[in-house]
Amino acid sequence: MVLIFDEVQTGIGRTGNWFFAGSDNAGGVVPDIVTLAKSLGSGVPVGACLVSDRVAATIKTNDLGTTFGGGMLAMAAVLATLDAIESDDMIRNAARVEQHLRASLSDVADIRAIRGKGCLLGIEFYEPCSDKHKYLLSKNIITGTSSDPKVLRLLPPLMASTDEIDLLVNELKK
Repeated sequence: MVLIFDEVQTGIGRTGNWFFAGSDNAGGVVPDIVTLAKSLGSGVPVGACLVSDRVAATIKTNDLGTTFGGGMLAMAAVLATLDAIESDDMIRNAARVEQHLRASLSDVADIRAIRGKGCLLGIEFYEPCSDKHKYLLSKNIITGTSSDPKVLRLLPPLMASTDEIDLLVNELKK
């Protein structure tokens, strides 16, 4: 049996760790395969598949094939992205963003819960929040919607500052 974690959205620091896999969030579970994309190339389309030694031992040279695998532009974007994340301490910043947001919104009466980790969050309200979503957009604050009409999705960049988060907080408190 092979355990696969799809970290296309959660990987590369989004949850306040390099990966959800193997972190305390995942109960320390380490998968055999981890898929990555999105944050890996900072907007340049790229993906990766990390495999355990056990899985790697079963892969033969002719088992692999790609159309654009190893393209110089994509690889340069990956290296620059990883370098910036490390040098600017963005993973620790994702955890700070989460802590700041939770603390700043703890007294807002119409918020039922804040779910998620790092810069992958959902604010659950007691009532549907489509009006809040539209209002925030009118203030040039982009949030996501959810399949749950009471949840506002937040995916701030890993480099978001607490001042930028406060723009959202201040509008939600109005």
